[in-house]
Amino acid sequence: MKRYLESGPAAAMVGLVLLLAAVAPAAAEDALYSLSSVQGENLLRRIDPATGITLATVPIAVPGKTIFTANGLATQPGTGQLYALLTFEGDLGQRYLVTLDAQTGAGSIIGSTGDRFAGLAFAANGALFGVTGDGASTPETLYTLNPSTGQPTSFLPLGNGDDGEAIAYNPVDGQLYHASGIADQVFESINLTTKVISNIPLSGFERTEMTALTYSQAFFLGADLMGNFLKITPGGVVSQLGVLNHFSKGLAFAAAPAPTTLVASILPSSRSVDVATPATAFATIFNAGANTAFQAGIGLASPIPAFLTYNATSCATNAVIGGDNVAVNIPPNTPACFVITVSPIDIFTPTEVAFTFAALNAPAVGVLTGINTLLMSASATPVPDIVALAATGPPNNGIASIPGTNGAVAFAVATVNVGAGGLITASTNTGGAALPVNIQICETDSGTGVCKAPPAASVTRQIDAGQTPTYGIFVFGGGTVPPDPAANRVFVEFEAGGVIFGRTSVAVQTASP
Repeated sequence: MKRYLESGPAAAMVGLVLLLAAVAPAAAEDALYSLSSVQGENLLRRIDPATGITLATVPIAVPGKTIFTANGLATQPGTGQLYALLTFEGDLGQRYLVTLDAQTGAGSIIGSTGDRFAGLAFAANGALFGVTGDGASTPETLYTLNPSTGQPTSFLPLGNGDDGEAIAYNPVDGQLYHASGIADQVFESINLTTKVISNIPLSGFERTEMTALTYSQAFFLGADLMGNFLKITPGGVVSQLGVLNHFSKGLAFAAAPAPTTLVASILPSSRSVDVATPATAFATIFNAGANTAFQAGIGLASPIPAFLTYNATSCATNAVIGGDNVAVNIPPNTPACFVITVSPIDIFTPTEVAFTFAALNAPAVGVLTGINTLLMSASATPVPDIVALAATGPPNNGIASIPGTNGAVAFAVATVNVGAGGLITASTNTGGAALPVNIQICETDSGTGVCKAPPAASVTRQIDAGQTPTYGIFVFGGGTVPPDPAANRVFVEFEAGGVIFGRTSVAVQTASP
C-alpha cells in the first residue's frame, strides 16, 4: 500500500493516456483575461466569457518591482500583445504602462503615464487610448498613450459620470465607448474622428459603478464595483452573466496559444470525512497533445458545500512544490501532479464530485466516473474512510485484461481505514455498463496474497481505524469486452449501512490474441 501511494497518481494514467487522448483538441480561440486592482493580489486571470468563472490564474511579475495595484487591460491589434497599467510600491503617484505575457505573467515596463489612468483601449488603427480616473490631476479625460513610451497626449475631456471610468473600442462602428458613474451612471459613444459624444440610455440589470469594459462579438462585457459580470449591448441594455470572484479593473481578449489535449485522473477515487476534516487526494493532469499546456489548473465543478485547494507536487516524491491554487505549464507528453484538498463546510451524502481540469489552451477534461471524480461525503460525526487502491498484473497499467472470451483475470486491492471503525462490506460491480463478466471477491492474506475464504459476491468484516485489509478480485469472462477504459470498468466498493465509504476501480477488457 505504501509503495503504491509513493508511486503517485501518475501511474494510474498509464494505459489510459493512449486510449483517452484520441479526443481532438479544440481549435484555438481568443481567451478573456481580467486584472484585479486589489492591493497585493497581482494575478492575471483567464475567465469564462459566458459566466465570468475564473478558469486559470498566473502571478504577474515585473523584475525589480513590487506591484501595488493593477488598472486597465487592452490588446494591441495585429500583434495580440497585452498592455496593462500597474502601480508599484514606492511610486504610488504614477501608473506605468507595461506589456504582459499572457502565459507566464511576466511584465515589461514601457514607461510612466504621468497620471492616474483607470482604463485602456486600442482602436483598430493601433492608437492606444487611456482614460483618467478618480484622483487624477485631470479626471474623466480621454488621452492617447504612446504604446512605446507611455507618454500621454490629451484627446478629449469627458466630464460625464462621477466615479469609475472604463472604455472599450467597438470595431463594428469604429467608436469608443465610455462607462462612468455611481449615482449618475453614464454610458456613451465617442466618434474618434469628430469627437462627438452621444449618450446611450442604460436599461436592464441594476448595476453599480463600472470598473472594466471590453468588446466581444456585437456586445460589450463589463464588470462593476460589486463584482457583477455583465453583458451590455451598444444600445445600453444590461444583463448579468455571473458574479466574479475578484474585483476586475481590466478586461481584454487575447489570442490563446496553440491548442493541446489533457487527460486527468484522481487517486484514491473516494473519501468520507467528518465536516471538520479536509479530504485530500492526488491528481494527475497529463498533456497528451503536441503543444505546451499553459496555466493548467483544477477547479471544483460539483455544487457541494466545500472549498477546493490544489497544490502542485513532485510526481516522483509527492512533495508539495507549488502554492495554493497556482496553475502550472505542462510540456507535451508530460504529467503534472497535484494534491487536492476538499474542505467541507457542511454535511453532504456520498456525491460523485467532478472537477474542472483545464488549461489556457485546452478544453476542460471530460468527466469520467471513477477515473477523475471523487466519491465523497461529509458527516457530522467521524465515519469510516476506506482509502482503496487497485493493482493489476504486469505491467500494472490499471487494466485487467481477460485472456480470451471465457478466460479469467485477477487483480488486487489494498486498503487502509483512515477514519472511524465500522463493519464494512466489500463488493464489486461494473457501474452503469452491462458487461459479459462474472466477478467474485475475497479477503487475502496480506503476506501471501492467498484468499482467507473462497471468493464470493461480497466480503464483510470489521475494519477498525488504521487497519489495512487486502482483497483479491477475480473477473471471469463470458464474452468479448472491448477496450474502453472510460466505460468498461470493475468497481470495488466498501459500504456500511448502505453508505459507500470507499471505492476503487480498474478498466477491464478482453486481451488481444
